[in-house]
Amino acid sequence: FAIRARRAAETGSSFTAGRDGSGEEPAHCIPIGLGQFRCYSTDPGTTQIVEPVPIVAVAPGSPDFAAAVATEFREVQLSPSGIGMQPDRGWTLVNADTIVYTDPAPQVHTVTVLGIPVTIRATPARFSWDFGDESDPLVTTDPGAPWPHPTLTHNYRAAATHTITLTTTWAGEYRLSGSPDWFAIDGFATTTGLAPPLEVRSTTSALVSLQ
Repeated sequence: FAIRARRAAETGSSFTAGRDGSGEEPAHCIPIGLGQFRCYSTDPGTTQIVEPVPIVAVAPGSPDFAAAVATEFREVQLSPSGIGMQPDRGWTLVNADTIVYTDPAPQVHTVTVLGIPVTIRATPARFSWDFGDESDPLVTTDPGAPWPHPTLTHNYRAAATHTITLTTTWAGEYRLSGSPDWFAIDGFATTTGLAPPLEVRSTTSALVSLQ
């Protein structure tokens, strides 16, 4: 089956599997109607076929199919990464550490590409934190962590109200329905999320007499 599928994908020809008298049984077949199955191969060099009606083979790992998946990936409605912040009371102090962090969990979506069910998994690859005070963005692969083990902090230098923005760059993978194998998606997707306004307060020192 794999050899015939490869040849079909390479030449653009079509063929029927499983009921042509060869005794072969196609792999990863999903019934789509009476006597019909959509069959998938997990090898990126092989093909997708429908039997018993011959059609032009489509290779799941081929450049054309991969490009179609990449286009779909960029159009999937990914949720922006959530923004965690400490202190979480809506205000912080000038020159004090303001802790930020996010959840690095992947997102999974099921889509249809060229008529084929595809599972897309998006995983955070890079985070860009804009603290709203004209400082340079903090760009990192670290999602951060809350107290008592923070890894991402920011110090505001003056009293004001700012909005923290987090832009996440997502890397993608896909697999066909019923297949255990994941393929990398070319390119990236991005999301942007906003935290509620953060008030930065200054502190005032005063001398107090003990008399």
